Amino acid sequence: MNIKHILPFLALLLPFTARTQCSNPIVLDGVTVSNTQCGSSTGTIIINPGGGLGLYNFEWTPPASNSNVAINLAAGTYNVHIVRANNPNCILDTVVVVNNSNGPQVQVTISPAQCLASNGSISLTPTNLLFNWSNGGSGSTVTGLASKNYYVTVTNPNTGCYSIFKYFVPRNLNSLAVNTLVQDNAKCSMNNGKAQVVVTGGSGQYSYNPGPGPQYNNLAPGNYTVQVSDNATGCFGSTNFTIQNLQISGTVNITPHNVRCSGQTTGTVEFSVTPGQNFELPYVFTLKDQGGTSYSPGSLPAGTFTLQIADADGCTLPPQNFSINEPPAFNPQVQVSPETCVAGGQISLSITGGNGAPYIVNWADLPGDDNPEDRTNLRAGRYSAVVFDSLFCTYSIDTVLVAPNCNNLTNVHMVLGVNTTDFYCVPQPVGLAPGATTFSILGGGLNGSSAYGSWSLNSSGCLAYLAGSNPGFGLDTICIISMAPQIGLKDTTCVIVSITQQQPSKQSVFFSVLVNKSTTTCGSIPLSFTSTHILQLGRPGLSGTSDTYGSYIIDNVSACLDFFANNAPGFNVDEIRVAVFDTLANKCHIISYFPSVLPQNDCSSAVDLADTLHFITTGCNGVALGCVPIPYDDIVNYTIIDNGALYAGGYTGCAPDSIMSYNVTVLPTGGGPYELTEWKINGQAHTGNFLTFNGLVDLMNLIDPSANGWKAQGVGFIRGGHLANTYGPLKIKSAGGNSSVYSPSSLLVPLGTEMRFTPGFHKVVFRNVQTACSDTVTVDAVCFDCAPIHSYPLDAFGGVKWNAATCNSDTVFCTNILNVELGQHIVTDNGDLFINFNLCGNFVGMNLDTGLHQLHFRNTITTCEWNVRFYLECKNVLNEQTIPVSVPLGGTVNICLDTSFVDSPITSMTNICEDEGSDIIGYSFNTPEWCVQITGQNLGLDTLCVQLCNDLGECADYILLINVSGTPSDSLLAGPDAVFNIKNESLDFNIIANDIVGGIVGNLGGLTEVKFLSNPTLGTFTFNASNGTVSYTPEQGECGVDSFSYRITDDMGQQSIATIKVTISCDKILVFKGISPNGDGRNDTWHILGIEQFPDNTVQVFNRWGNLVFEQKYYTNATAWGGQWNEKDLPDGTYFYLIELGGNAGKLSGWLQILR
Repeated sequence: MNIKHILPFLALLLPFTARTQCSNPIVLDGVTVSNTQCGSSTGTIIINPGGGLGLYNFEWTPPASNSNVAINLAAGTYNVHIVRANNPNCILDTVVVVNNSNGPQVQVTISPAQCLASNGSISLTPTNLLFNWSNGGSGSTVTGLASKNYYVTVTNPNTGCYSIFKYFVPRNLNSLAVNTLVQDNAKCSMNNGKAQVVVTGGSGQYSYNPGPGPQYNNLAPGNYTVQVSDNATGCFGSTNFTIQNLQISGTVNITPHNVRCSGQTTGTVEFSVTPGQNFELPYVFTLKDQGGTSYSPGSLPAGTFTLQIADADGCTLPPQNFSINEPPAFNPQVQVSPETCVAGGQISLSITGGNGAPYIVNWADLPGDDNPEDRTNLRAGRYSAVVFDSLFCTYSIDTVLVAPNCNNLTNVHMVLGVNTTDFYCVPQPVGLAPGATTFSILGGGLNGSSAYGSWSLNSSGCLAYLAGSNPGFGLDTICIISMAPQIGLKDTTCVIVSITQQQPSKQSVFFSVLVNKSTTTCGSIPLSFTSTHILQLGRPGLSGTSDTYGSYIIDNVSACLDFFANNAPGFNVDEIRVAVFDTLANKCHIISYFPSVLPQNDCSSAVDLADTLHFITTGCNGVALGCVPIPYDDIVNYTIIDNGALYAGGYTGCAPDSIMSYNVTVLPTGGGPYELTEWKINGQAHTGNFLTFNGLVDLMNLIDPSANGWKAQGVGFIRGGHLANTYGPLKIKSAGGNSSVYSPSSLLVPLGTEMRFTPGFHKVVFRNVQTACSDTVTVDAVCFDCAPIHSYPLDAFGGVKWNAATCNSDTVFCTNILNVELGQHIVTDNGDLFINFNLCGNFVGMNLDTGLHQLHFRNTITTCEWNVRFYLECKNVLNEQTIPVSVPLGGTVNICLDTSFVDSPITSMTNICEDEGSDIIGYSFNTPEWCVQITGQNLGLDTLCVQLCNDLGECADYILLINVSGTPSDSLLAGPDAVFNIKNESLDFNIIANDIVGGIVGNLGGLTEVKFLSNPTLGTFTFNASNGTVSYTPEQGECGVDSFSYRITDDMGQQSIATIKVTISCDKILVFKGISPNGDGRNDTWHILGIEQFPDNTVQVFNRWGNLVFEQKYYTNATAWGGQWNEKDLPDGTYFYLIELGGNAGKLSGWLQILR
């Protein structure tokens, strides 16, 4: 069947092409197709171009016609080429299909091509047909297709019948998905943003515009568009994104440190950065001054600086300005007086600026580094100095000229033996370069001779004289002319030479004098000298000056020296040589005086020896040995006189103990001043500054004033300290910035000096040549054994066992001293001379009162000594009563005792506990009524032990157990305060701790006001309202009872008043007489106020039978006794103490009550 189709031209013209340069393109009005059947050629195609047929030419492929109509067509594809007749540039090509209407039919599946890619596909079913595709394919499926029309001939293999189909592969334009991941926004307008373009749905091979993509770095803030092309498919997409402009924040803390020394660059700045929003670590910084010069934070001059902080991304915080200051400029005012014919020159300094006083002046021509500011008696010359201010900053005083206003003529003496050589050097002007001063001998030349000797002068002004064999006085005079044109100096020095028959004898005299004091010291003149002349060698006349340290006069008869010290201390500041010339015998004795000018020293503890030292040795072969408490290393600093003569018994170390030692042989390079940057003692760091090695020793003693002291030993060693302390290394930095660390070591050294004396008494004077302090000691040297002083048995504690039954016999203590030998003995009882002796048969007895006895016996012939301790109690205690007493805080109660316990008349009322050291209560006795008035001073428990006795020695004891408390109904009560202290010592105490506020003890927060109503009379105080603490400082030297009052007010307006009582002990120490070691934190240990002033103390405690129950040397309150013996608690009761303060400080004794 022939089917005719009329198709729109667009369905038939695939593809068609319109050529260029055709202003009137060909348009088809329609194409009519009539299909054919398999095996027939009956198909027809009619093409209807617009505008009429005569206007066109037609060309068919395959040739089927030459007009617009083709007939008798078989099934197939026909290409028609149409050309406009009057314009060959107007062309239209089209393809028309004639199909078999009864040919095979198929189902089609088309996959589109991706954009411009050839990845489309067409699949036909059924697949058992033959396929012939226009692109050359032959299967039921063709792939790799671009977007266009495809023709396929499908043939039934069984019948040979076929059909022609046209399929269009479309283009998929929406396959790419393009997005953006913003990784980092830009900061502070910088090009540091980051973004990444992410593409999905494509081939994976892309091009980016702008390129290279997909990663974009270093982006400035703004909006961006990126276009993406798929290199494989030609698909494209785009994405838009924004890079934001982030700002940073942060906090900069700056701590500037000013320049220590004016003009230096030692200022520093410390700063820290706390990151804020968007701030990335680590940060960097720049530090510049106002002129833009960069600096390091550790070396800044004075000025204003700008610190700029930038984070890791280079974003900056606002600049920070700060200033570095420096001390005022150093400003020395110098006044100079020239050298004249009658007086030496003078330099006066007036120093201001730097870090202020005290200033240390180091003159270049003087020894040491701490010289006087002002100079007197100066020779002509140029003087210079280095000045250190209070922080050891150094400043130079340029050369100061002391001009010569006189051509001096000076005579000096030289004494030497026959046929020997001696020298005299003319003093050169200070501060001039070598060779600036010329020397010549008056009369010309540099050499000369006489009948007595010959001489020569060198270019340094030193005269060498060779004596001949003829002795005599004043034999030669050689005059030397000194010329220094730079300063206008022309002086003449005449050397008068005396020659002795033999070498002069020599003597050295070392002496010391305190600043601003005078002294006279003498050498010895040989007894054989009869006709003497007193000369000063090397200096004119018989007087002179020792630079700034003092002046002197030499006696022209005795050769003694009167020295008048100035205010400048120094050690061995001069050598003054005095010659005693015997003109008859032509002999000479030369005395060299070496003065030391010492500062005013407190000698009370400088040489602190006992008044008497006992050296007892058995079998000593005529020499008694004893250990003197002067360190063996220090004994060389002492001049020791034994019974008027220089001690010559020799020395050996004794009492070895461990001390700390530092080896500071070499200080850090770079010179002084030096900084002690760290020295830890018990974990606490100390710092300081010093100039020299000796200055370091002084600084260590200032920081750590231990009993042993820190002392220089040998070259560069420092020893001392206290073993109870823990010492760290010395860390020292020089002015040049170099540092060294000096670690301590423990060293076993003798802390005493063993000396040797013949038996008997010796008056020994120990004089410290460095401090001029001295101490006179009686040394008792004994060389035999001593027999027992008594025959009583001893208990386990070494005390006397007392076995007598009655009091009358107990009062006699029998000794082993024969009655006829009593005069050979000195006996003391508790330190007092004893004279109340009695008879014990042929032996001496002692009538003793009750109480503790520390007996000391000394035989003045044999020098044997004995110590005997015991406690004697003879009272007959008839009854004992315990009375509990309750006392309100701040209140007073009156307790009257039951006198029926002891027969009348009662004669005494005492507190046998003697607990006046307690701060819990105050009390007083009413003896006519035998009552006790008790005042509650602080919350807590206390005890009174009251004893009533009659004239028969019969007694009754009353133990008052006192409880001081506040009742719950007390809403506001100010409790009185009682504290104890020693002279010249401050103390802190809390006055609110025992006050009741709102029913609560110590409730400081419940008070609205603390007002003081009166002031103390013996001292001053300050009050810390934040913690309720009063800091009380007694006036210097004041002691006694001081008091002042205060008033507290609570938030209800209630008020209460209390009195503060401060007891300042007039003694060196204050012994508290009671302890209650019950673990409540109050009075658990025995406090001896001020005991640390006597580090060599010995504390002993005895029970009432005289047995030793506690003994400790070097007692301190830091390790105070808690009432134990052999690690066990002692029973409550009364005990007796004996405190030896050490040295010649004395001893204390009394009662001690233990009550738990």
